[in-house]
Amino acid sequence: MMRQELSDELFVEWSKDTNEQSWDTQFVAAQTQQRNLTLGLDVGGGIGAFANSILNLNDNIQSMDVVDPSVQAHSNFVKHRKSKLIKGYMSNIPVLSSYDFITVNLVCHHVISDSNKETLDAQINFLKDAHALLKDGGVLFVEENIYESYLSEDLCGRLIYEVTSLRGIEKITRKLGANTAGEGVRFHSDTAWQKIFAASGFELVKTYDNDSWGTVMPLWQKIPLLCQGRFQRMYVLQKSSDTENSRI
Repeated sequence: MMRQELSDELFVEWSKDTNEQSWDTQFVAAQTQQRNLTLGLDVGGGIGAFANSILNLNDNIQSMDVVDPSVQAHSNFVKHRKSKLIKGYMSNIPVLSSYDFITVNLVCHHVISDSNKETLDAQINFLKDAHALLKDGGVLFVEENIYESYLSEDLCGRLIYEVTSLRGIEKITRKLGANTAGEGVRFHSDTAWQKIFAASGFELVKTYDNDSWGTVMPLWQKIPLLCQGRFQRMYVLQKSSDTENSRI
């Protein structure tokens, strides 16, 4: 689902803050160097700042494609001698294009549909598209905001999805900090994400957490969302050789 124009503008402004000092770019750059991964794809890469920062930190990377459908991202794209912009979606890239690694930086929760079940299916299919574009043994880096719930495994993410999907209160939810109000976002708990990754054909290799984001969450947000806490995590996932993936 493509972002609305207002959400797109906010996303571009946020993505401009990505640089070589960011925790996630440093981690991905180090991992790609350690694993000798040289051909990359950044999905939903916006203006290219995330990919460019990784390229600047790891000279061994030969190239990184950046795919994004938004008009704002393309008009503000930051060129790099090793990066190439692809206008569109990951599903539009020919399967013959195979990558050593793919980065999906705070994008998966924006993959939504008209119902919660359809959204879960859409997120799995999205990750399966990444699976198809990776070489055997290729690595997928997924960065996500994790919301842990009281009462049930994934309730907080479900509540956020339902509230942010309501167009009738879009102005209110935007004022409360939801930059995709009226569209919806679907966050998950750590356990729920791991089930989605497994259903998409990936094996979890390791995780790495941001030591600052989410450490403080005001009670006026935690209580109505039944949220136990939140944090930001990078998942390192390897393409599984098992093509018969299970469903969640």
